[in-house]
Amino acid sequence: MLFQAENICKTFYKRNFFRLKDAGLEALKDIKFGIQDRDIIGIVGETGSGKSTLGRIFVGLEKPSSGFLYHNNSNIFKLSKKDFREFQKSTSFIFQDPYSSFNPKMKVLDILFEPLILGGIERVKRKDMVDEIIENVGLKNDDLGKFPYQFSGGQRQRIAIARSLILKPKFLVADEPVSSLDLSVKAQILKLFEEIYAKSDLTMMIISHDLSIVEYLCNKSIVLYKGLIMEEALTDSIFANPLHPYTRLLIESAPSLYSDRAKDVKLEAFESPINLESAKLKLCPFLERCKLKLDKCRESFPEIIEVESNHRVRCLRYI
Repeated sequence: MLFQAENICKTFYKRNFFRLKDAGLEALKDIKFGIQDRDIIGIVGETGSGKSTLGRIFVGLEKPSSGFLYHNNSNIFKLSKKDFREFQKSTSFIFQDPYSSFNPKMKVLDILFEPLILGGIERVKRKDMVDEIIENVGLKNDDLGKFPYQFSGGQRQRIAIARSLILKPKFLVADEPVSSLDLSVKAQILKLFEEIYAKSDLTMMIISHDLSIVEYLCNKSIVLYKGLIMEEALTDSIFANPLHPYTRLLIESAPSLYSDRAKDVKLEAFESPINLESAKLKLCPFLERCKLKLDKCRESFPEIIEVESNHRVRCLRYI
């Protein structure tokens, strides 16, 4: 197992005028799953579900409030400073907005040189590594002398991919890698990810609210809602047999760019109002929006269980 997350929770606090913490916002709750070598795992969910926070934890940019993250059986947040730096060299992160992650005063050559310098790569090797990665992402050597504002959105995303891969990481997190691109450019970038994966030994985490992208790229998928894993399975299983009402709602509402399977999924609807303000028990976070709720959903909180082989779901309909 390359990564194993155990009971990861993350709470963000805000201090008031008297430097006292508020109750906090729970971004992630009791996250448990593993990533095998060469997996492409998709993390899907709507805005605010905790997707980006989870990705940042996996590359060491964020520390969980509780729980453990093991990489090759070592807890990454218990590593020595030296070992933690080595771990971070083996990982990389593509940010959601590539333009805002660039220094506008730096040319592309300097942007690509920066990780090589920080990574301690010898000066004589740097230009060859830049030339290699530029070719791999479909850019030209003439582009190295330009500034980020001189490129289109798709080209800037290629530069971001080049920067993230130039040190040849083993694990890559891509946060909404094509969300700001038009359809034709989106297809080109997805094809580029496929080519990079085929030519390397990368393991990847793709964060997206677009299920069609996850269906196209990923072999495993995790559905997050309000910081909780609602469903986890092989991607083919998620689309062929979505078990959680939230997953079914996502598939039904998403445009299907790469498959017709989502069109066959229909979410039955019936009214079953409940006043959560008066509920004293901790209940399913999707209860207010769920159109398939049962009477027992008003009484207890669902734990995540394995319903089928390699298919876990958090729903009382299967208990």
